Amino acid sequence: MDRLRAFLSDLKDRVQGGHAEDELREELDFHLEMEMEANLRAGMNPAEARKKAILAFGSREWHAERVREARGGGVPEDLARDIRFGLRVLRARPVFAMAAILTLSIGVGMTTAMFALVDAVVLRPLPGAHDGKMVYLELESDNGRATASPTPELLRLVRDHATSFSRVEAYATRGFSMAVDGEPLRGKGAQASAGFFSFLGVKPQMGRVLLPGDREGAESPVVVLSHTFWVERFGG
Repeated sequence: MDRLRAFLSDLKDRVQGGHAEDELREELDFHLEMEMEANLRAGMNPAEARKKAILAFGSREWHAERVREARGGGVPEDLARDIRFGLRVLRARPVFAMAAILTLSIGVGMTTAMFALVDAVVLRPLPGAHDGKMVYLELESDNGRATASPTPELLRLVRDHATSFSRVEAYATRGFSMAVDGEPLRGKGAQASAGFFSFLGVKPQMGRVLLPGDREGAESPVVVLSHTFWVERFGG
């Protein structure tokens, strides 16, 4: 340990010039050769002497990094040194390098996709959201749970007395029973007031949305289908 400490201390002053890395490699090679010569004098053959010297001296790259740390430097120099060290490690281990690059690529791709989803669904306001001034009201029963769908009478009552709002529309999710090509089907949807879609600023891809003349209980009720339901149940 004293020998290694003296070696590091000596190198600290010798690797400051423009040829610091070359001098560092030469010094490391010199100390490794000294270990080999000592082993040869002890009666070992050249192959065994080199093997024992490497085991005794340790990783040359590890010693080099310790010397560079002892030498010190500014943040840009440290960053450049770390990048060079990382590239050397990756070049020496190509399989590990490919696995690391692939892992980073997948991680960056998933992060980008997740951010795009959050940005589209959470961060960006809905179309027609009136600059963030849209308010959501929910009906509650005496036990604190949401009640069934609001009735037309209740909607008119809110519109007539809630003077803080410039416009009030209503919707309530529910299940529906229907028949598609004679096959009974249970689906999930919502009942909505006539101006619900125009209030959100949503336009249909085909056909039309609800109009004031569309009333519940009419002989020809109007239904707005989602794209998924339209494709899966009606074949587009």
